[in-house]
Amino acid sequence: MAKIGDGPDSRGVGRGSGTVGLVARRGADGARHLGKPTLEDRSRVRQDARMIYNTEIFEVSDVGEFTRALERLRGPMTEAGGTDLRIYRSVDDPTKVLAAMSWPDAESCRAFAREHEGEVKSILRPVLTSHQPEDLWEEI
Repeated sequence: MAKIGDGPDSRGVGRGSGTVGLVARRGADGARHLGKPTLEDRSRVRQDARMIYNTEIFEVSDVGEFTRALERLRGPMTEAGGTDLRIYRSVDDPTKVLAAMSWPDAESCRAFAREHEGEVKSILRPVLTSHQPEDLWEEI
C-alpha cells in the first residue's frame, strides 16, 4: 500500500551504501570514523526527529470502501503536516481496521482533527459501524 511521502526520493534510502545503521564521528586524531551508534547517538536522533503516532481502531461494514474513503483524506492530512498513513486489518476480525498516522507533533494532529472534523465524519460515516477514540503515541 502506498504511503504519504512515497516517491522516487523516499525509496531505497541507504540501500547499497553499506553504511546503513552506522554513524560518523571524529576520533581523537580528528579523522572521521564509522561505527555503530551509541545509546547517546540513538537518544539524540529520537529527540531531534520526534514524531507523534496517531492510532485509531475502526469497525467497518466494507474494508475496501473504508480504505478508499480514508485515502480521500490523505491530501488534507499531508497539507496539515501528516507524514504517513498506514492501514491494517485485523487477522481475527476482518471488519476491524487500524489506521496509523504519523505527525510532526501532537498539536498538528489535533488541529487536523478540529479543522476537518466535518469532512472526516462525512467521508467515513457511511462505512463505520464503530470507532474507538484516537491514541497519540511518542517514542521513548
